[in-house]
Amino acid sequence: MSDLKIQYAYKDDKLYNVNDPEIITGDKCYWVDGLEKYEVYPAKGEIQRPHFRCMPGVVIDANRAFHKDCQYYLQETKQLHFDDCIIEATEVLLEHEAAYRIKKDIPNYSMIPDCLFLDDNGDILCIVEVFYTHKKSEEDKKKINQYGIITFELTYEKDYKKPTETFCLYSGLESNFNRAQKYIQEQLKEIDGFAKRIIEARSRKQKLCEEKYEIERNIYKYL
Repeated sequence: MSDLKIQYAYKDDKLYNVNDPEIITGDKCYWVDGLEKYEVYPAKGEIQRPHFRCMPGVVIDANRAFHKDCQYYLQETKQLHFDDCIIEATEVLLEHEAAYRIKKDIPNYSMIPDCLFLDDNGDILCIVEVFYTHKKSEEDKKKINQYGIITFELTYEKDYKKPTETFCLYSGLESNFNRAQKYIQEQLKEIDGFAKRIIEARSRKQKLCEEKYEIERNIYKYL
């Protein structure tokens, strides 16, 4: 990405989209990446679309900036469109904050997800990964399957609002299918055991009936 046009930055410790009316020309803002802060300012002219620019001497990686814009937009809208469905979150956590939340459920979790969607109860809905410069490695994909959290990967090209592709890295369907198969096998074993007990009960009943008949026959014999 050759042209750096940042769409989200902080002002007075609050995150804003550059189009927010509270952001005006001359504002001192900053862009955050982890523990690093970079000074930026809003450029809201009529020729180019509004964006944040770096202050003189400040260098921000354009690819990383676009990646963050994609994350912030997901955090702002709290929505993921997949096929004909919309996954809507109550809260969206990013990166280290997202990882910290996941560790509460999975203590050995060792990844840094891009976005984490949470529901009304604060429970995990899904993870959303942003693919702009590199896809998830095979090692990461193995971890995703191991952790068992529904995970989507969104592919972006130019527009941080519109991914060009949404791919499900882990749906949980396979593990659910395996659990269903295991449950069915267990139920079939129970049914098989129940059927055997019925046969044994019928056999005992038949034997008792025969013994009763023999006793009655002997009684009538001596009358």
